[in-house]
Formats: sequence, structure tokens, C-alpha cells
Amino acid sequence: VENGDYEFVQEILQSGLDPNCRGDPVREPLLHIAARDNRVGIVFLLVLFGSDCNVTNGVGETSLHIAARFGFVDLVHALIEGGSEREHRNREGKTALDIAQEEGHDAVVEILERRIS
Repeated sequence: VENGDYEFVQEILQSGLDPNCRGDPVREPLLHIAARDNRVGIVFLLVLFGSDCNVTNGVGETSLHIAARFGFVDLVHALIEGGSEREHRNREGKTALDIAQEEGHDAVVEILERRIS
């Protein structure tokens, strides 16, 4: 996932890899790794194979929080279409919208506000 090799990720998912497994040394969900690196195609692939869009990391954030933090507009769209809960709050009580507002990502704020209302 970190290398962005779509074909390899597709192959290992087809061979039975759990799309909800956790990778890297800190046991981050695969979906979060793909989101952090703005790998929209891999996010779609993971969701297609059953990855939970609302799985959280150690600070209670979903992939949508991550996409909002970095201002990844296409990824925000993909995660919402994949079933991300926009109202989920992290351990600090913040939604993805709160984070996008704090970071000044106006395009993401607009998407999240439109989708919430």
C-alpha cells in the first residue's frame, strides 16, 4: 500500500488478504496508510474488497480525518462515497470538518458542509 502499487495490492486482496488488516510498525489500518499518501485508487480498491471506512487509529481518527487534515479533495469524495461517517469524532472531539476548517482547506470544508447538511 505504501509503495502505491495498485496491481500488487489488487493481487494480494484477490488472494485473500484481509482489507482491514493493519500494516507498518505502528499497526495503522491499510486504509489509513493509503489515505495518508493520497492513494485514491488504492482506497477505492480497499473499500471494494470490504475495508471499513470508519476504522480508527490510535487517536480515534478515521481515514476521512486524515484526508481532511491534508486537504485531499478527491480522497474526501472517495471516502464519503465508500461510507465514511462524516460525524465521527476523534479523541479530541473533532470531526473531519473541524480539522479541515482548522487547516484552512476550504474546498474540503465546502464538500463536508454540503454533504452534512
